[in-house]
Amino acid sequence: ITLTTNTTYFVRGIVDCSNRLLANTEGISVVGWDRDKDGLNYTGSGGDFITVTDVNFEMLNLKLLSGNAVGGEVVLRASNFDYGTYNDGRLKVLTLINLQFRGCYDVHHIEGFDLVDIQNCLFWYIQATTMGCHFKNCSKLQITSCEFVRWFREATIPTPGGYATTSMIELLANGAGNGFGAVNITGSILHPQQTQNGIDINTGSTTGFGTIASSTFINIGLTTGETFL
Repeated sequence: ITLTTNTTYFVRGIVDCSNRLLANTEGISVVGWDRDKDGLNYTGSGGDFITVTDVNFEMLNLKLLSGNAVGGEVVLRASNFDYGTYNDGRLKVLTLINLQFRGCYDVHHIEGFDLVDIQNCLFWYIQATTMGCHFKNCSKLQITSCEFVRWFREATIPTPGGYATTSMIELLANGAGNGFGAVNITGSILHPQQTQNGIDINTGSTTGFGTIASSTFINIGLTTGETFL
């Protein structure tokens, strides 16, 4: 389903979506009132749930769920990048505020954008096997007051199982382009599980200006994983 230009979609309750969603025109917002009660549950298969391409886009106050277990297919795939143009074509803003990513497998892949602004989001009960939260070539990346915890299958409580096996946050190698202009990760909590890494910065990535401050890294239960790599 291609979302309509200059339209705000209000979500009430948990809406099951068998179709994939595409945002490739301006003025689209997807908004709920309560991230515990309002959300989108992807019940389809055969690709990424939400795709954003070269536009400003925002999602607010929602729970995002997906039982899609195919490796490499994500809840959100967003891109705004054109190597060789001004600022590598990174002229748009991606805004994610007060969301829950919950009960899903691979989470998201975000490349480019002038600003990726992620605030007060909760990433939990995730069974990622290929990618957690991937970022690449973002001009500015801001992660504020977010929590990355309990990356295992929720239904296995009180004896957790189905642990995620890939890093929570990854800053990927540059590839084409100039890498990250500025990265700010502030006031967040990260608790990787067992063999996971918390923040994984690829040695092939570059960051012009970077700050990780006032954040908590928890290493309880880690075996071969690292809180910061």
